[in-house]
Amino acid sequence: MTSKQLAVISAFRAFNKFSRPLNCLSATLLAVLMTFALESPRVCHGQTKVTENSSSSKEDIETSLKLLQDKSKTCESAAEYTALIDDCKNVLEQPQSESNVVFVRKLLSWSHNRRAEKRLELYDDFIVACNKVQAEKALGLADKDFRVAIENDSTRWRAWLGRASVACSQEDYAQAIDYINHVCELQPENTIGFFNRAELQYALGEYQAACDDYSRVILVKSDDLQALTGRAHCLCRMEKFGEAVKDYDEVCRLGADAAEAHYNRAMFKMGQVDFAAAQKDFETAAQLGHVESQLKLVQLLSECNDASICNLEMAQDWVDRLQKEQPTQLAQITLTNESKMKLGINTDATFTAERPQANNRMNFTPLQPIKK
Repeated sequence: MTSKQLAVISAFRAFNKFSRPLNCLSATLLAVLMTFALESPRVCHGQTKVTENSSSSKEDIETSLKLLQDKSKTCESAAEYTALIDDCKNVLEQPQSESNVVFVRKLLSWSHNRRAEKRLELYDDFIVACNKVQAEKALGLADKDFRVAIENDSTRWRAWLGRASVACSQEDYAQAIDYINHVCELQPENTIGFFNRAELQYALGEYQAACDDYSRVILVKSDDLQALTGRAHCLCRMEKFGEAVKDYDEVCRLGADAAEAHYNRAMFKMGQVDFAAAQKDFETAAQLGHVESQLKLVQLLSECNDASICNLEMAQDWVDRLQKEQPTQLAQITLTNESKMKLGINTDATFTAERPQANNRMNFTPLQPIKK
C-alpha cells in the first residue's frame, strides 16, 4: 500500500470523520426517530405483519418498545448490539402498527450500524497485530452490517459513510466515492461527506472535482485547515500556483498546525524554485520539531545548486540533532553518498521502518473516517 493510500485511509478513519455516534441512543433521539418514523412508512421492508388491529394487546406492544428503548441506552459491546438486533427481529415477527414497524426498523438499522463500527474497531486491532485473516473477516462482517443498516433505513448516512470506509480500506476509492455521494445527498449542509469525497477524488487524480468539494467545505468553515491545504494541493496539481499560494499563506496565518503549514508552503516554494523562501519555511517548521522539514532542510543546505543557500555547517547542526533524536528517520534521508560522507552519515546504516498505525487512517481526514 502506498503512502498516499495510507493517507487516504488515515483521512477516513481519524474523523472521527467516519464518526462514531454516541455509545447509547438517548431518549430524545428515540423520540425524534419515532416522529420521523410516523412520517416515513416507505422504509418498511420484508414480510413484517402490519395491522392496526393487532391480537397483541396495546400494553404488550408498548412494553416491548419500551424494553427496546431501555436496552439501546446501555449497549456498548458488539455482543450487546447483537442481542438488541435479535430482540428487534422478535418484535417485528409480531403484528404491529405501521408506525411501530418503522420505528423498530430504524432501531434495527441503528443497531446494525453500531455493531459494524465495533467490528471496524476490531479490524483496526487485527491490522496492528498483523493478523490479516481476522482483519479481513472483521471488515467483511462490518460491511455486511452497514449494508443491512441501509436496507432497514436508507437515510442512515453514517452507514453509507461506513461502507465508504470499508471500500477505502480495500483501496476501492471509486466505490467509496459512490457511497459518499449518498452522504452528500442526505446531508447537504454537513461538510463530512464533501471533505471525504474531496480526499478520495484527490487520490484518484480528479483534482478539479476535489477542489470544488474542498471549496464547498471552506464556504461553510473558512478556517478549515485541512480543506484549505487540500485545495492548495489541488491547485498546485492544476498549475494554478497564484491561487495555491493564497491558500498556503492562509493556513500559515491561521497557524493551528503551524509546522505542517510551513512545510507544505516550503514544498510549494521548492516547486517554484524559490529556494530562499523554501528554506525560511523549512526552518520555521524544523524549529517546531517537524522531522520531515528537518530532513528537507539538510538536503537543501547540503545539495542546493544555489550557492547562496548551501551551508554545510548549518546542515551539520541539523544532522547532529537528528542523530540524537531521530536516527531512524535520518537513515532514510535522500542524499548523495558524497554528501553523507561530508556530514558523517553512515551510508551503510540499516533501519526498520515504523509500521503505520491502522487507527491513524480516513482524518479519514482519510479517510479522517471521517473529522468533524
